Amino acid sequence: KRTDVLSFPTRSTIIADASKLLGDVAISYHRSVCQGHSFGHGIHREFAYLLTHAILHLGGHTHDGIPNFKMMRELEEEILTSIGLGRGQAPTV
Repeated sequence: KRTDVLSFPTRSTIIADASKLLGDVAISYHRSVCQGHSFGHGIHREFAYLLTHAILHLGGHTHDGIPNFKMMRELEEEILTSIGLGRGQAPTV
């Protein structure tokens, strides 16, 4: 199965200093272009969404189960909106 984003946490699960490395993120540019066009919101929002999603995973968030899924989607949308890429805000290029 093809994937759009992967996150690889560092070995330490306790982050005492926010400036420390949480892990690595790999985003498929091709998939983000295709998905951005398919979803009708363009590459900018899709790439930002995938990065936000991965960073939330690195911060310990999951989307297993409906409550966790809803919480993670709300956080993603809040973050995207705060940078001008919320639903309806994003350029569709």
